Amino acid sequence: MMITAHHKCVAGVATTELKVALTGSLILSLVLWATAIQPLLTFLSAADIKTAVNAVEVAAKNYYGKDIILTHCLTPTQPISTNALISQKLLNADLVIGKNYQLSVSYVLQHIGSWSRASQINVDVTFPNANELQRVTGFLDGTLLSPTQLRFTQPVDFDVDWRSFNRSTGCLN
Repeated sequence: MMITAHHKCVAGVATTELKVALTGSLILSLVLWATAIQPLLTFLSAADIKTAVNAVEVAAKNYYGKDIILTHCLTPTQPISTNALISQKLLNADLVIGKNYQLSVSYVLQHIGSWSRASQINVDVTFPNANELQRVTGFLDGTLLSPTQLRFTQPVDFDVDWRSFNRSTGCLN
């Protein structure tokens, strides 16, 4: 069987059309996949942030509890920070270090006469830019502090047997 130049040309055109069609389909698939996967990636980023915030809140409560146990007073004596929580082995460093955001933690103090007690824990999340915050803010319930910062507030609730504490000092009798 003899293949003529005409048959080679038709076979070449068919192969080229198939390559163009496959390339177009691949590009379209990639665009659709990227469009569909972006909301999932955003949700996963927000979930990672919420997990870190929750871990910091729990660690901060435990840190405050350890301070009360050591001093027998409700007034915090040790400054709180994520580094302090990590060094006390209350917080896993992998949850907060090396992320695309920075976490900081602080107490809100309720002043009662000459002493005070922690009434809330604030965890602030600072993003590198406003776009990063906007990307995940729909999945998070923090309070917007600035275009790049969210605050999460957790109350410090504990039952205190006030018969054991001196109300004028905030310490155990």
